[in-house]
Amino acid sequence: MEARNLGAIFQLTGKTPDKVVFSAGASKSAHRSQIMANALGLPVVMPVAKEATALGTELHAHFVEAAGN
Repeated sequence: MEARNLGAIFQLTGKTPDKVVFSAGASKSAHRSQIMANALGLPVVMPVAKEATALGTELHAHFVEAAGN
């Protein structure tokens, strides 16, 4: 995502984050994380759960099944 796109999102929503959370396979590279931080002008943090998308999908499936939908 480009910084100019983020700027448009910030302007439209009226909200500006103080950091970017970078997960998935590419987040394992400190070099890529630094490039992202430099490009976006925001600190980049990595969650403890490196495969956050898979974890979120699993949690969502659990809640949908529990709700009976």
